[in-house]
Amino acid sequence: MGTMIIDFETNKTIDIDELWAQSDYLEALNVSYENDRAFILVSAVALEQKISILLESLLPSISSLEDNKEFTFSFKTNLLKSFDLYNAKVIEYIHLIRKIRNEFAHDLTISNFEKLHSGTINHIDQCFTNIKPNRESKEIREKIEAIVKWLFWELISLEPYTKKLRAVLTSRETKERLLEIKRSK
Repeated sequence: MGTMIIDFETNKTIDIDELWAQSDYLEALNVSYENDRAFILVSAVALEQKISILLESLLPSISSLEDNKEFTFSFKTNLLKSFDLYNAKVIEYIHLIRKIRNEFAHDLTISNFEKLHSGTINHIDQCFTNIKPNRESKEIREKIEAIVKWLFWELISLEPYTKKLRAVLTSRETKERLLEIKRSK
């Protein structure tokens, strides 16, 4: 049995590993498995979509911003960070994946992970060591895959808690309490 979280809507526990195995993200990542450029592009798109789902839970009208050119992957990640609800490593590692994606997208001489800039490779090594402290790997691809999977695991596990927070924020009790505070000023 994998790591369990609580689904607050049903009050049942959810096995994160099982949820991961059933997700569309796993299938999308497997499709792009052979090519490093495709893998990082698909990973970044899938992470951005997962962030959008979390943001929509917190801010239901956020979809009205989707056509805004400033509403980028970076902006969404920083917006998620601004809620100060998530592990800082999640935000840092998402920015790393975004940076790797950008290196591939803007430099055609980078054809595989081994050709990434040395600073990026050092950051990958540091992140991998943080999430897999007792495991060594010489393969950059394996490290990036581990980081991407860790990020999905973290974001998927946050989804029920984000939904619960939204329910609390929109509850009648919270609205009444906010009105009381407003009246007392």
